[in-house]
Amino acid sequence: MALTKRTYVDGETIITAQNLNDIQDEIISLGNNTVPKTRTVNGKALSGNVTLNAGDIPFSGSAAYSADTVGKSVKDLIGRIDNLYVNGTGAFYSVSDLATYLSGRATGDIVLARIASTAAAAFFESGTAKPTLCIMLKGGSTNAYFLATTQDDISIGNLNVSTGSITILKDLAFESDLSNLSDEVDDLSDVVGSLSTRTVTHTYSANAGANANANLKTIIDADLPSGYTFLAIAGYGSGNANVVVYSARYANNNYSLGLKNVGTSAVSDAEASISYLCIAR
Repeated sequence: MALTKRTYVDGETIITAQNLNDIQDEIISLGNNTVPKTRTVNGKALSGNVTLNAGDIPFSGSAAYSADTVGKSVKDLIGRIDNLYVNGTGAFYSVSDLATYLSGRATGDIVLARIASTAAAAFFESGTAKPTLCIMLKGGSTNAYFLATTQDDISIGNLNVSTGSITILKDLAFESDLSNLSDEVDDLSDVVGSLSTRTVTHTYSANAGANANANLKTIIDADLPSGYTFLAIAGYGSGNANVVVYSARYANNNYSLGLKNVGTSAVSDAEASISYLCIAR
């Protein structure tokens, strides 16, 4: 029977045989259900307040882990990437603070770091002041290679952890680069459009005899379209497979094409149809 608390009244409240039994039952029940101070939970005695440390929350195989068991457990959960360190103390507000942190890491360590806008500009040629995420690889005693990114910039480079100096190897500003590329395409389109209105293709037919392995020169000035000058050979067709065109030149105030009979016997008719590109003067 559970006891009901009664307010003590001097001269009136007494212990009777009946409530004495009730008191004894409660005391016995309390003794049977109380955890002794000598009891331990996971090795922690209950004689005082219990404090849990990182090492008290093990991952499988915890005996092989050091005091930062929780951090190593997280590392296993994200794919067991070796030597990955996530800076959990907040963003780095200066390059020197980041360099100091990296100087304490071992070669081969990978660091994922947040860079505050006050220090971010050093990682980009564009001088962006936006908060930045950096993936860094400790490449040696003094070098840390980084890939820094914001929502519209990517930069790749090297941080000297001894001096805090940054060397940018490649910087891509998405918006400005796309704008520049668009401008260059427009310029190229203008050039192509201009050339298309200033150039023509003309065909010239040469007929002459030629000895074996002999050169021929045919002057084309008189055949050039009015107002145009020679630019380049555009095509060639020969009535004789041994006759080829091999040069175009301007000499002695004349434009001329050079042909050659590459055969071992003379040809009486080295007919050739030669197309060339002309551009307006």
